[in-house]
Amino acid sequence: MAIGGVKVGCLVAMLLVATLASSEAAAGTRFVGTRPNDHVIESRCCREYYDLGECIPGKNDAPGGNCYEFCIEECDGALCKQTSKGHHCHCLC
Repeated sequence: MAIGGVKVGCLVAMLLVATLASSEAAAGTRFVGTRPNDHVIESRCCREYYDLGECIPGKNDAPGGNCYEFCIEECDGALCKQTSKGHHCHCLC
C-alpha cells in the first residue's frame, strides 16, 4: 500500500529507527554506522582514552580533572589506568 508514493512498510521502519535513535540518545549512547541495520551501540565506558594524554592518578581522575570530567558524563567515574604506554584515562563501567 502506498501513501503519497511512500510505502507504508518503509514509513513504519523509518519511524522505528527514529524512535530507537532518540531513546538511545537519551540513555547517553549513540548509534555507530550509517546504514539502517548498523545498530551497534558505542559508549565511552569501559575503555581507555589515549587522546586525553597522560593521566596523573589522583589528579586527572578526581573531580575537576580532565579524565574525570570526560568520563562522568556517561560512566560511573574515571581511573588513570596503567597501560604499556603509561597512565591513561579509563572510563569506568
